Amino acid sequence: ITPAITGWPELYQKNGVLKSYDTSLYAHRNHKDCLLIECGQHKESKASVVAKKAIKNILRYYKMITVPEFSVSMGKPLELIQMSKLYIKENKKDVFIKTFKHLQPLQRGQVIAKRSSGELITAQGNMIMILPKSHALLGKEWFYLGMRNKD
Repeated sequence: ITPAITGWPELYQKNGVLKSYDTSLYAHRNHKDCLLIECGQHKESKASVVAKKAIKNILRYYKMITVPEFSVSMGKPLELIQMSKLYIKENKKDVFIKTFKHLQPLQRGQVIAKRSSGELITAQGNMIMILPKSHALLGKEWFYLGMRNKD
């Protein structure tokens, strides 16, 4: 199963704290379809190879180019994950309770993090951890939570 995370523009639009100025927000504001593909960490050597393959496969899928050496695999179904919450690192003493991985399932009531005030952040349902940043900068994205789309 390949995860497809939806709802980025809507999440940033309703959070009111941080603004996203990426390509997907531009497309959203102009009523256009948009696809953002994560191809790896910026410094990861294979990221550019993954990106080139993804671009060629998309162009081939839409019959915009013919590239026989690249194939489009439609064998993996997409698992839609709807973004539901963005957490901002408010204090240097805001900490995760443990190390979390991207796309790690979380159970309802599971403690995720502790704010410097002592407030515990818990999963409000069976959720998915998205892009946890243990060394997030103050005032920036710390982690996101999402839910599997049952559609």
